[in-house]
Amino acid sequence: MAAAAKAHLETVQLLHQRGALPGNTAPSAARSPVPGRLEVLRFLLDIGAPIDAIEFQHNPKVQY
Repeated sequence: MAAAAKAHLETVQLLHQRGALPGNTAPSAARSPVPGRLEVLRFLLDIGAPIDAIEFQHNPKVQY
């Protein structure tokens, strides 16, 4: 859900209602400079986004 970094909370909630999964969106919501991210991050965590998600965990070019 790429909207976690930029969209309003209402948009993120609507996307979730329509079937979007939170996946590993917590890191992008947490580091975004866009106002309202705390509310979006709280919502994502409430619906099951993992708090310890690694943003690019499926990208073979990124090493952890």
